[in-house]
Amino acid sequence: MYVSKDVFVDYGTTVHRMGDSAKVKNGDFEIVGEGKVIQCYLIDGREKNITYTHALYTPTLNANLISVSTFDRAGLTSA
Repeated sequence: MYVSKDVFVDYGTTVHRMGDSAKVKNGDFEIVGEGKVIQCYLIDGREKNITYTHALYTPTLNANLISVSTFDRAGLTSA
């Protein structure tokens, strides 16, 4: 989930979801779009690009959220 639309390299709007329709409990956030995001990370002293497909655009969140379980399924590790 990304709070800035500017990070998307491929983007499309989705059916607007908010509150219960966005699967949130005791709070509100919006899902307004979906697309692809490419992020650059420094790994073992080298830059690596990671592509996130089906990334959600959620402008009302306070920070970006990355699924650690998705990293695990892709064979990546997090520290």
